[in-house]
Amino acid sequence: MSNNKELNVKKLRSFSQKVFSDLSGNFIGMTVYIGDRMGLFRTLSTDGPGTSREIADRLRINERYTREWLSSLTSAEYLEYDPLTKQFTLPPEHAELLAQEFGVCGGYLYISSFWEVMDKVLEAFKNGGGVSSSSYNDNFWKGMERFNGSRYENLLIDQWLPLLPEIQEDLNHGIKVADVGCGSGKAIIKLASEFPNSVFTGYDILESNISTAISYANKDVVSSNTNFRQIDATKGFPEKYDLITVFDVIHDMANPKGGLIAIKDALKPNGVLLLLEMKCSDKLEENITPTAQIMYTFSIMYCMTQSLSQGGEGLGTMGLPPSKLRDLCMESGFSEVKEIPINNPLNILYSIKP
Repeated sequence: MSNNKELNVKKLRSFSQKVFSDLSGNFIGMTVYIGDRMGLFRTLSTDGPGTSREIADRLRINERYTREWLSSLTSAEYLEYDPLTKQFTLPPEHAELLAQEFGVCGGYLYISSFWEVMDKVLEAFKNGGGVSSSSYNDNFWKGMERFNGSRYENLLIDQWLPLLPEIQEDLNHGIKVADVGCGSGKAIIKLASEFPNSVFTGYDILESNISTAISYANKDVVSSNTNFRQIDATKGFPEKYDLITVFDVIHDMANPKGGLIAIKDALKPNGVLLLLEMKCSDKLEENITPTAQIMYTFSIMYCMTQSLSQGGEGLGTMGLPPSKLRDLCMESGFSEVKEIPINNPLNILYSIKP
């Protein structure tokens, strides 16, 4: 205990409750991770309620572990329990978040990978530098793909592009499109399947991401109008494009201004950059939110540290609020930066012209 005898007891109790709640969330996060990996949420969603024995038998897993898992998430109010029938239920509203391929469970998957690089992050706290992207295991990349995949599956085509009718019309007619920092290629593949007259190229700095993207494109039968290349975006692009998309990537770059200049130079005169970045403020006091708590930690564990590992600026996840992004775009030679009203709690979408 602190030696300070003038502690505000009410404030101490309130903060104690918050800390314990945060600690509880960490523990429940592990249980959610298990449920996702073992298929427990999916069977509760698709096959309905069941006792611990019934649920374990469905998945051919151990009943005792299953019962403890069910008890844990019942105590956390993720599941509902009927003491008369001893059955556990995943409410359909909860299943919308927990039993889907894309969405929040991807976050628990990539969080699991952070512990493998924690010692390297601690070393960077002492001596500077950072953790390179190649240090992260498959859980990180698969988790990112799943966490972000919902916006490509549910938002990009159905909600965002209708707000940009000229771009949507051009895509229907047929244009050349590049996605910078394409990762596993989910955005490109979704666009390519929706707009078969357009040709799409995905660029990423990691060869492993390019290999995954090619595999997905072949599986989804869109290889005829997609291609993927490993490239450092700051060093320029081999072709000119009508549309370039960049989703949550600029803040990761070691040289964000260099990346934006290269993107501008790769746009045709009437081309458009469609850029997604985090919704945040340049004032810390305006970033005291649950979302910011996640993003600052994500920045320490990935966005900022991988940039610093390259000797970069280390902008971090929350490093490009609207005012800074506008300034950076103007310094990079763009003439217009326009916010698109997507009403998203996490991101801002920009239409940017050279």
